[in-house]
Amino acid sequence: MNLQELILQVNRDVDDIFENGDIQHWLNRALDDITPIARIEKRATLEYPYTLPNDVQDIERVMQTNTVFPRIPVGEEQQQGYWVWGNELMIPGGSQQPIEVYYVKKLSHLKGMEDVPEIDSPYHDLLIL
Repeated sequence: MNLQELILQVNRDVDDIFENGDIQHWLNRALDDITPIARIEKRATLEYPYTLPNDVQDIERVMQTNTVFPRIPVGEEQQQGYWVWGNELMIPGGSQQPIEVYYVKKLSHLKGMEDVPEIDSPYHDLLIL
């Protein structure tokens, strides 16, 4: 279902008429709520400085030329690994070569009436409930 169809279904189910903007806001809040459960995976190649994409929910793996970096405490410059500070990924003592980041992404908000949620279609009803 696209946003327009979701709005129609909400109005049908509640036997009332709400403003499209209100329903769109509720649907987008529902998408935020189910992001950790949906776990949509994504990969990005980052150039130095390593600015994370805006849609990162959880980082699963960080790699650079076949080396996997574990997450380490912020400021632990004596350990090999990475930490996140704001929207930057920090690798102390590492080279400035590109890195691969595998992560779980935040679900995109529905903006246009033709936008379709990123979750599988059998689960679109979860947004309406």
